[in-house]
Amino acid sequence: MDANTVRRRKAAKNTQSRETESYDTSSRKTGELFSRAIILLCAVLMSVLCYGYLTSPLSSISIVDNHKIPSWAKQSNKDLERGVRFLDDLIAPESISIDDSGNLYTGLVDGRIVKIINFGEPEQTVVDITQNVAYTAGGDRSTRRVFGIRYFANKLYVADSFQGVFSIDLTSLQWQNIVGYKDTTPPLMLPNDLAITKNGRTLYFVDSSARWTFSEAAWMITEGDCSGRIIKVDLETNQFRVWKDNLCLPNGLELSADESKILVSEFARKRISVFNVATSEKVNTILLPGGSDNIRRSVSGGYWAPIAAFGGPQWFYTEKFPVVRDIMGGLISHDYLFYLTVARFSTSGAAVKISKDFAVQSIHFDKSGKHCSAMSEFHEYAEGKFIVGSYAAAGLVKLEWPDRR
Repeated sequence: MDANTVRRRKAAKNTQSRETESYDTSSRKTGELFSRAIILLCAVLMSVLCYGYLTSPLSSISIVDNHKIPSWAKQSNKDLERGVRFLDDLIAPESISIDDSGNLYTGLVDGRIVKIINFGEPEQTVVDITQNVAYTAGGDRSTRRVFGIRYFANKLYVADSFQGVFSIDLTSLQWQNIVGYKDTTPPLMLPNDLAITKNGRTLYFVDSSARWTFSEAAWMITEGDCSGRIIKVDLETNQFRVWKDNLCLPNGLELSADESKILVSEFARKRISVFNVATSEKVNTILLPGGSDNIRRSVSGGYWAPIAAFGGPQWFYTEKFPVVRDIMGGLISHDYLFYLTVARFSTSGAAVKISKDFAVQSIHFDKSGKHCSAMSEFHEYAEGKFIVGSYAAAGLVKLEWPDRR
């Protein structure tokens, strides 16, 4: 081997060594840059999460009493798709009441209470009965949103989610305060539904939360708030007291036919709780496939409960991980959080028939959402005849169902 060959081989070896060293150096630099990027990304993510947690309005609680969808709710039918929708210009008619002459009353998202004469007929007429009823005058809450409505002895008894509970004389259209939002300690935050005894002496109503108003409903649901209460009012003496507290977003209320029990929808726990009127002790729990709303007695006996929003595994963030839910409350806008927790589960509807002994008899669906999305009330005004209210949809649905089970 000559000297030139040796020199060439040494030069090639040196070049290869330098290339290897260069590659190793480049690899180390790439690895270091990647590690730094990961560290920076983690730091940014942790900063965002900490920001969400520290700025969150929520104080979420662990929820240990959640349940799976009951097996009886896993059937399929189209029983509620046979209705007819009327009055699409009436937005979100939450609750329904009917007077002795067959006139219908409902509250709308714009704060009005309307009287509907000849509902569902060609000559139906809509009258705003609160046009000159200034029940917000003198208060520091100007918003009106009527939820529960009950008719008794020519008066409407009304639960306004911002203003409190009051009555309207249907002859004079004069209103009278029963329990204003400032009259209780703590103040009423979200009056929702109400019920009156047959003798007209006692009224019960639910205040859904002691912390959140209706405008903050998504935070209330995500937090797992259980500060709701039932307030009992003596209409003769105007005295009232908290009758039951620590309820999980109570939003529907009904007395049993003999008035010995009270049924309460606890929306945030997808159940109806039944309490003894005399003792206020819970005597039964009805587990549901979703959050219920206004419970109403059936003409033929028992009760109807609408499913306002279905719940399943997708509700994990409202059921577990309180820290995660707190972070969500700080990072996600209220309106989008409402979509995540309620609205996207309200596109279909169902009505659950409950017996007088508080056993589930049947469930009936409008899974397409054709007529019964975001259901707030399934009101049986005559045997086999229903009117469907909604907390979000437009119009009222009339449904005749003589062969119901």
